[in-house]
Amino acid sequence: MNDIAPESRPVSQDPAPAKAPPDPKRSVTRSVLANWIGYVVVLVWGFVVPRLIDTYRGPVALGLWDFGWSLLVYIDLLSIGVVSAVNRYVARYRAVSDWGALNATVNSSLVLLSLSFLLGIVATVAFVLLVPWLLPDVSGAQVVTAQWVVTLLAASATLRLLFGVFNGVITGFERFDLLNVIRGGGDALVFVGSIILLVKGLGVAALAGLVLGMEVVTDVARYVVARRVCRSLRISPRLARREVVRELVGFGGKTVLQSMARSGLYQLNSILVAYFLGPATLAVYSRQRSLVLQGMRFLKQYSQVFIPTSSWLHARSDEKALRELLIDTSRYGFYISLPITALLVIMGGPLLDLWMGADYRAPLVLGVLALGHALSLPQQGVFSVLMGMGRHGLASLMELGGAVVGIGLGFLALGPLGWGMVGAAAAVAVPVSLVGGVLLPMYGCWLLGMPLGRYVKSVAVGPMLAIVPFAGCLLLARHLRPEAPLASLGIGVLSGGVVLAGVYWIWVVPMALRARILGMLGMGGRSGDASGPLRP
Repeated sequence: MNDIAPESRPVSQDPAPAKAPPDPKRSVTRSVLANWIGYVVVLVWGFVVPRLIDTYRGPVALGLWDFGWSLLVYIDLLSIGVVSAVNRYVARYRAVSDWGALNATVNSSLVLLSLSFLLGIVATVAFVLLVPWLLPDVSGAQVVTAQWVVTLLAASATLRLLFGVFNGVITGFERFDLLNVIRGGGDALVFVGSIILLVKGLGVAALAGLVLGMEVVTDVARYVVARRVCRSLRISPRLARREVVRELVGFGGKTVLQSMARSGLYQLNSILVAYFLGPATLAVYSRQRSLVLQGMRFLKQYSQVFIPTSSWLHARSDEKALRELLIDTSRYGFYISLPITALLVIMGGPLLDLWMGADYRAPLVLGVLALGHALSLPQQGVFSVLMGMGRHGLASLMELGGAVVGIGLGFLALGPLGWGMVGAAAAVAVPVSLVGGVLLPMYGCWLLGMPLGRYVKSVAVGPMLAIVPFAGCLLLARHLRPEAPLASLGIGVLSGGVVLAGVYWIWVVPMALRARILGMLGMGGRSGDASGPLRP
């Protein structure tokens, strides 16, 4: 897809020549680490708060909380992928110091997102009215609670639509560290506030109100930081351009198809579980799914930093670097994700016992979901690279087709076939594995002219061999202490973690990075030597 036409695009009077970033690999590493550090609070909140809701308010309240969150994806889809488009184009125009085009992109995005904001208000009202129909088996008081939860959470998502453009500005400048300070600080306050509210006897509606209040604070912070990161940023409706709006809709439309497909698959699957099996069963099912989705979000913090990087490389027509980037993002994605998958499959039962208690244990459901994501989790970066190139249209259609199949399978599994939670899990696992794990990598390789065999050998063989000792430790721990699941979990994670750290230090961590780490620790090497071999 072509960029904005040069004859119609606002261009700065004296655009600077394109230049390479100071150190692209170091920038990517910094961004990934910043995303992971910021995600820690989200991860803790996602594990602790559901347990507290169950303890203080019961499983039905937890099911209503999960139900409210399951509707937010449809509000998020109203952004029509504009935030991702801002991320891509800000990075691209920053590469050539074209501040006129950058400001046209940002202000045109604000016009689009203002319309999305209005549609979000309409959608919120519609969702509230649909709650009694979507939850036919709950009491009147519980319906009212669910309506308040939906109202407040949907309002926070609607507000996030309008300010999402400033996320794109910050990440387009690869300042994921600043963005995560904002997000992490807000999430930490929500986490602490949630604990206080639940201990004091308040319910899930109060938690939803807390989420909305913090959304207002963090949105203002994003605006302020975006203005400081991009000193040339100007906010005025007069800077919006019709041709830029068309370009953003074209790019964002392809992005929103992928988001709609994947998120719609997960959330409609949950709604079907609530409809056929009830909110209490949804609470159990959602805990299995939550463990897998936390792994997916963890990998997403890694993969999304490649959007501005691939956009930069595409602007410079560096196809060789793009091929290397595609391999690197998937290879290290496998190194990161395979231990998570092994832990969920082998130690899923003990993990649920430790987290939520035996009543929420469904290891077969968790195993089906984890194995179904084993190929797609590590290769999320493929879609990010395609987005940076602006070539993600066909990939999004693949995701949409997989989602349609998965939703149909879920209806059959939960309705006529009566397969319960296992059937619901399989309905998600099959299309996710096929599309995200097989078809998208094949398309990426074809697009960049890279043999599929080279890609598979480069990204999968090493990680699969490296994970064997870790998986062996987990299996041995389960075998030695089958009567004590929590003890087996502790032994397996501790012994396996030590072995995995050793294997990864020798096999995975690049020599230059090892040299820097040892140099900083005063154990040999030179911290400033980024390319030489290790020295005794």
